Amino acid sequence: MVIHYPYYRTFIYRSYSGPYTGVEDNLEWILANGPWYAQKVVGNVWQADYATVTSANISFIDWGDAIESVDPKINRPYRLELALYSNQYSPMTAYTMTELAFPSSPQETQGTNTTTYESNYAAVASPLGRLAVSEVRRGCQLSSLGMVRSGRR
Repeated sequence: MVIHYPYYRTFIYRSYSGPYTGVEDNLEWILANGPWYAQKVVGNVWQADYATVTSANISFIDWGDAIESVDPKINRPYRLELALYSNQYSPMTAYTMTELAFPSSPQETQGTNTTTYESNYAAVASPLGRLAVSEVRRGCQLSSLGMVRSGRR
Protein backbone atom coordinates (compact mmCIF):
# COMPACT_ATOMS: atom_id res chain seq x y z
CA MET A 1 0.00 0.00 0.00
CA VAL A 2 1.33 3.43 -0.95
CA ILE A 3 -0.06 6.70 0.38
CA HIS A 4 1.44 9.69 -1.44
CA TYR A 5 1.64 13.00 0.40
CA PRO A 6 2.43 16.13 -1.61
CA TYR A 7 3.46 18.84 0.82
CA TYR A 8 1.70 22.15 0.18
CA ARG A 9 2.75 24.24 3.18
CA THR A 10 5.97 25.84 1.98
CA PHE A 11 7.20 29.06 3.54
CA ILE A 12 10.60 30.38 2.52
CA TYR A 13 11.39 33.90 3.65
CA ARG A 14 14.96 34.27 4.92
CA SER A 15 17.72 34.06 2.35
CA TYR A 16 21.20 32.87 3.30
CA SER A 17 24.03 35.39 3.03
CA GLY A 18 26.95 33.37 4.33
CA PRO A 19 29.45 32.51 5.52
CA TYR A 20 30.26 29.85 2.91
CA THR A 21 32.99 28.23 5.00
CA GLY A 22 34.25 24.91 3.67
CA VAL A 23 32.41 25.00 0.33
CA GLU A 24 34.88 27.19 -1.56
CA ASP A 25 35.30 24.54 -4.32
CA ASN A 26 31.59 24.86 -5.10
CA LEU A 27 31.16 28.57 -4.31
CA GLU A 28 30.92 29.79 -7.92
CA TRP A 29 28.01 27.40 -8.60
CA ILE A 30 26.32 28.26 -5.28
CA LEU A 31 26.41 32.00 -5.98
CA ALA A 32 25.29 31.58 -9.61
CA ASN A 33 22.28 29.46 -8.63
CA GLY A 34 21.00 31.42 -5.62
CA PRO A 35 19.45 32.90 -3.69
CA TRP A 36 19.65 30.07 -1.14
CA TYR A 37 17.52 29.48 1.93
CA ALA A 38 19.03 27.57 4.83
CA GLN A 39 17.33 24.79 6.76
CA LYS A 40 16.66 25.15 10.48
CA VAL A 41 16.00 28.89 10.15
CA VAL A 42 12.83 30.46 11.53
CA GLY A 43 10.66 31.38 8.55
CA ASN A 44 12.01 28.69 6.20
CA VAL A 45 9.84 25.57 5.88
CA TRP A 46 9.73 23.18 2.94
CA GLN A 47 9.24 19.46 2.45
CA ALA A 48 9.63 17.30 -0.63
CA ASP A 49 6.86 14.86 -1.51
CA TYR A 50 6.87 11.68 0.53
CA ALA A 51 4.98 8.44 0.73
CA THR A 52 4.15 5.96 3.46
CA VAL A 53 4.68 2.36 2.36
CA THR A 54 4.59 -1.03 4.04
CA SER A 55 7.78 -2.21 2.28
CA ALA A 56 10.42 -0.83 -0.08
CA ASN A 57 13.02 -2.33 -2.36
CA ILE A 58 16.39 -0.64 -1.93
CA SER A 59 17.80 0.45 -5.30
CA PHE A 60 21.10 1.90 -4.08
CA ILE A 61 23.03 2.97 -0.99
CA ASP A 62 24.83 6.27 -0.50
CA TRP A 63 27.71 5.67 1.92
CA GLY A 64 28.42 8.63 4.20
CA ASP A 65 31.54 10.75 4.49
CA ALA A 66 33.15 8.62 7.21
CA ILE A 67 33.36 5.46 5.14
CA GLU A 68 34.49 7.36 2.03
CA SER A 69 37.23 9.45 3.60
CA VAL A 70 38.51 7.69 6.73
CA ASP A 71 40.97 4.82 6.97
CA PRO A 72 39.41 2.56 9.64
CA LYS A 73 41.58 1.09 12.38
CA ILE A 74 41.09 -2.42 13.77
CA ASN A 75 39.57 -2.48 17.29
CA ARG A 76 38.62 1.20 17.10
CA PRO A 77 35.07 2.62 16.89
CA TYR A 78 34.00 3.44 13.37
CA ARG A 79 31.00 5.57 12.49
CA LEU A 80 28.92 4.08 9.72
CA GLU A 81 26.54 6.48 7.99
CA LEU A 82 24.45 5.55 5.00
CA ALA A 83 21.29 6.56 3.17
CA LEU A 84 19.00 4.10 1.44
CA TYR A 85 17.19 4.98 -1.79
CA SER A 86 14.34 3.31 -3.61
CA ASN A 87 13.42 3.69 -7.27
CA GLN A 88 9.90 5.12 -7.48
CA TYR A 89 7.88 4.36 -10.58
CA SER A 90 5.76 7.44 -10.02
CA PRO A 91 7.96 10.58 -9.80
CA MET A 92 7.80 12.74 -6.70
CA THR A 93 8.62 16.44 -6.33
CA ALA A 94 12.02 17.18 -4.77
CA TYR A 95 13.95 20.36 -3.97
CA THR A 96 17.40 21.27 -5.28
CA MET A 97 19.64 21.25 -2.20
CA THR A 98 23.30 21.99 -1.51
CA GLU A 99 25.71 22.41 1.38
CA LEU A 100 26.12 26.09 2.20
CA ALA A 101 28.71 25.95 5.00
CA PHE A 102 30.69 23.75 7.39
CA PRO A 103 30.29 20.38 5.57
CA SER A 104 30.50 17.19 7.66
CA SER A 105 30.37 19.04 10.97
CA PRO A 106 27.77 19.66 13.68
CA GLN A 107 27.38 23.18 12.23
CA GLU A 108 26.76 21.90 8.68
CA THR A 109 24.32 24.18 6.86
CA GLN A 110 22.27 22.97 3.91
CA GLY A 111 19.62 24.79 1.96
CA THR A 112 17.47 25.08 -1.14
CA ASN A 113 17.20 27.64 -3.92
CA THR A 114 13.46 26.75 -4.15
CA THR A 115 13.94 25.00 -7.51
CA THR A 116 11.92 21.79 -7.64
CA TYR A 117 12.26 18.80 -9.94
CA GLU A 118 10.62 15.42 -10.42
CA SER A 119 12.66 12.53 -9.01
CA ASN A 120 12.26 8.79 -9.45
CA TYR A 121 14.33 8.15 -6.32
CA ALA A 122 13.19 8.52 -2.73
CA ALA A 123 15.18 8.31 0.50
CA VAL A 124 14.00 5.43 2.67
CA ALA A 125 13.52 6.00 6.40
CA SER A 126 12.19 3.50 8.91
CA PRO A 127 12.05 3.16 12.68
CA LEU A 128 12.52 -0.59 12.10
CA GLY A 129 15.74 -0.38 10.11
CA ARG A 130 18.42 -2.98 10.79
CA LEU A 131 21.87 -3.55 9.34
CA ALA A 132 23.62 -6.90 9.11
CA VAL A 133 27.36 -6.89 8.39
CA SER A 134 28.84 -10.08 6.99
CA GLU A 135 32.27 -11.10 5.86
CA VAL A 136 32.20 -12.15 2.24
CA ARG A 137 35.05 -14.44 1.27
CA ARG A 138 36.32 -15.13 -2.21
CA GLY A 139 34.17 -17.75 -3.91
CA CYS A 140 31.19 -17.17 -1.60
CA GLN A 141 27.80 -17.14 -3.31
CA LEU A 142 25.76 -14.09 -2.30
CA SER A 143 22.63 -16.25 -2.20
CA SER A 144 24.19 -18.19 0.69
CA LEU A 145 24.35 -15.13 2.91
CA GLY A 146 21.54 -14.82 5.43
CA MET A 147 20.44 -12.48 8.16
CA VAL A 148 20.57 -13.72 11.73
CA ARG A 149 17.46 -12.98 13.78
CA SER A 150 16.87 -14.15 17.34
CA GLY A 151 19.80 -16.55 17.12
CA ARG A 152 18.39 -18.30 14.03
CA ARG A 153 19.62 -18.03 10.46
